[in-house]
Amino acid sequence: MDAKLAIAKKRIIFITYQGDIPIGGVYIIFDNKRSYYILGGYDTNKSHYGASAYALWEAIKYTKNQLLLNEFDFEGSMAQQIEHFFRQFGGILTPYYSIKKLYSWFELIRQIKNWLRLNGKTTTKE
Repeated sequence: MDAKLAIAKKRIIFITYQGDIPIGGVYIIFDNKRSYYILGGYDTNKSHYGASAYALWEAIKYTKNQLLLNEFDFEGSMAQQIEHFFRQFGGILTPYYSIKKLYSWFELIRQIKNWLRLNGKTTTKE
């Protein structure tokens, strides 16, 4: 897949370095409307000092200034720490919906309880 995107010039990789050592990076793909953040990370064995955040910021600027696109899609995250990190870049929060087939009423009730708990809609008694 990456090879096809590279040939079509529809992906770019941003790498941050500490000296000559790569310590963080971001991979984005794009179409004629927006860029999509596909993956990113940093070397956990190195002090990264915001290396992946810097690469991400450069990807956003590249989207706006070089690709001349007005949208950068973070593709969201269900992990609270990652979602918080993404929010720090601003933008518009767009809800993510999913459909799941449940096979019993018990499973439906359990899913509703989990959703309520995760969204702060219930309190626990001590």
